[in-house]
Amino acid sequence: LNGKLAQTILSFCRRAATESSQVSSNSRGKPSPSWARWTSPSKLEAARDAAAKRLRHAKALRDAERSATLELGKLAELGVYPTAELALMRRQSQGQEGEAADSEGGDLSVDLEQARRKLGLLRSRREATELQLQVQDHPGMTAPPGY
Repeated sequence: LNGKLAQTILSFCRRAATESSQVSSNSRGKPSPSWARWTSPSKLEAARDAAAKRLRHAKALRDAERSATLELGKLAELGVYPTAELALMRRQSQGQEGEAADSEGGDLSVDLEQARRKLGLLRSRREATELQLQVQDHPGMTAPPGY
């Protein structure tokens, strides 16, 4: 049984090697397997760099969304519902959906930019609300221009 199993495995490996060499030299337009793009060290390094870049963008996106969620929580503690900011974010999001669809692979930089704008809007609203509350608590104090 062991000799037969060894022959089967050996036969399978030879067939796989033959098919692999045929795939890499295939010029009839058949798609290469997904792992074929890593046949050279430079292509492997490029794939790793691209994956690392996507991971950095995803982490930055997560951090921005987490911060925006914290800002929403702080606004809720102040008793503020940011209606105008949410409406603006919705309009901006709808405008950028077309851009994201046009870019290949759902560009994370568009999502990151949108998340950072959202965070900026929410943080500005919270800071303005806190300043207004401080001015109300101290009648002699005035708010800086623009608030």
